[in-house]
Order: sequence, then C-alpha cells, then structure tokens
Amino acid sequence: MKEQVNFKKLKNRTPLIIVLTVSLFLLSGSNWDGITISGYKHLSNYSFDPQSALIERIRPIPESILTVFKELDGRKDYAPYMPGPNETALIAAVLETLPPLNIKIMKERLTAIYFVSNFSSAGCSDWLVNEYNEIYTYIIINPAALKTSINELLTWKEKSCFIDDNSGFEIKVNVSPDQKGFLYIMLHESCHVVDYVLGITPFTEPDIKLLREISQETNFTRGIWLSYNQSSVYYESRKRLTFYQNPQIKISDAESIYRDMSASPFISLYGSLNWAEDLCEFLAFYHLTEKMGMNYRIEVQRKGKTSYFEEPARRKQVRERFKNLKVFYESS
Repeated sequence: MKEQVNFKKLKNRTPLIIVLTVSLFLLSGSNWDGITISGYKHLSNYSFDPQSALIERIRPIPESILTVFKELDGRKDYAPYMPGPNETALIAAVLETLPPLNIKIMKERLTAIYFVSNFSSAGCSDWLVNEYNEIYTYIIINPAALKTSINELLTWKEKSCFIDDNSGFEIKVNVSPDQKGFLYIMLHESCHVVDYVLGITPFTEPDIKLLREISQETNFTRGIWLSYNQSSVYYESRKRLTFYQNPQIKISDAESIYRDMSASPFISLYGSLNWAEDLCEFLAFYHLTEKMGMNYRIEVQRKGKTSYFEEPARRKQVRERFKNLKVFYESS
C-alpha cells in the first residue's frame, strides 16, 4: 500500500476523547449515575466474542465510531483499513510479546483493534461500557505505524515538544535494535487498556471517575502524583511541556530540559504530562529495555555531533519505580 506516516499531523487525542463521553449519547443504554450511556459508547451495539483470538479482533471500524472521530478531528479522509498477510503476521508477533497482564485483560475486555487510514494520531484507546457499568475497550491504530520504525516515531514525538529555531540542534531517540513503531504503540495502548479496566492509576481519564469508586492514589502514583496532572515532583521545565502542537520550548534549550528532567523519576518527557501517560510510558520502555534487552537513548545533537545524551531507563529514580510494574508480569 502506498501509505507513509506524516508525524507532523499527529496530535494529542486525550482532550477530544473526554468530550465524547457526555456529548454523544444517542440511544438508550445503561444508567451511569443518572446519565444514560448509549450509542457508540455502549458495548451492546457491537459484536464481541471474548473467546476469539486477539488477532481475530482486527476488523473494519464501525461507521458509528469512525463518524465520531471524523467529526472530532475535522477529517473526511479517514477510512477503514485491513492489514495484508505480512502486516497481520507482524501484528500477531507483536501481540505475543506483550506483558502477560496486557494479554489477559485484552482477551477479556478488548473488543477490537481497528486500523484507520490517514488517522491523525499514531494510535489511541477508548472505552465502552456494558449494562453492568463494566468497562470494555477498543484500540485504533494508524496503519502507517506498521511500516514506521520505533526510532522514527519516538524521534518525531520528542521533537514535537520543541520549536525549531534554526539553531542547528536536533533530537534523536534511539531504541536498538530497531523495531517497527507498532511494537511501541501496542505496548503503550494496551497498557491504557489495562489501566481502564483495573485502575493501575486512579483513573485513565477523568470521566472514568463516574463509572466506579476511585482511590486517591495507587501504588504507582503514590509519592509522585497529587492529582491526574499535578505532580508532587517538581522540575522547572515540566510546566512548559506540550506535545504535537503549540510547542513552547526552543530546541536550542533542549539540553537544559533533559538535564532538568534527569533528576526526576519520569522515564520520558511525555510521561510527565499526567499519571496515565506516566504509567504507559513506564511500561513500554521497561518492557523494551528490561524484558527485551533493548537500549533506550535520547540524544541532543548540534550539527551532527552529540552534545548531550540521556538513558532514562538507567537512572536510579526511574529504576526504583520498576517494582510497581510487577503486576503486569504476574498474570498469565
């Protein structure tokens, strides 16, 4: 297929997903603290076989969901995409390498994996609810991620945080040996699936608070997060971080940003945005480095020469938090 990812188009989807939960209820469904959950958010509107293999849950995206995302993103070119045989083999191989808990919860609660051509994000996950207010999920993936390397994807994401000021500075993320970007995306998004269902953080997104009782903190967030996006760990640059659009930091200041973050317990800049992204970034890079034996390195370069590098997974503050990820590997 003649499709290449244009990472300059990608953007943070979280605020858009939150809008969906209240504003787009169409048909009668289950009651959620006085609000009717229905339409595209209700599980009963979709076929779901929990006995099916995960690879069999790749299916064309329903028009109801596709229409919602077209309207949210102001796009008319979104279209269902079904992977070919070689791509399906890649997907199957990646699914087998995910943490045991991710596989278990996806088998129980992941209704589908959808691929959408021209999707304006590399991937996202969202929730559905049944008549008992139990949370189910689905994942949407940009099929271009099947062709794009982890390094290209992560380098683009990291650079989206900075303004190119023509200073000659560059940022490169190296995960070696390199793999397809789909591996990183599935690690990250499948972690959101687990978090939606089990609450590894108090809630994956604020609207989940209305679906179940929520604790103020969990083992993962304790001592790090005061609330969803307010960290108890201060470092100066965090308040200026944005991704995918409206960068506030010049790329010539990148070295000082990474030096600042090097004293923090976050495994990536993106992970410092809120506790849900903190968890998924932690699990993704923990799995890549500790379970798959890969290297994770961020470099700041000027005119092709490395002026600073960071290996976040080797930092003491980061490694001390790895113990909170054991739950992902204790289930089978």
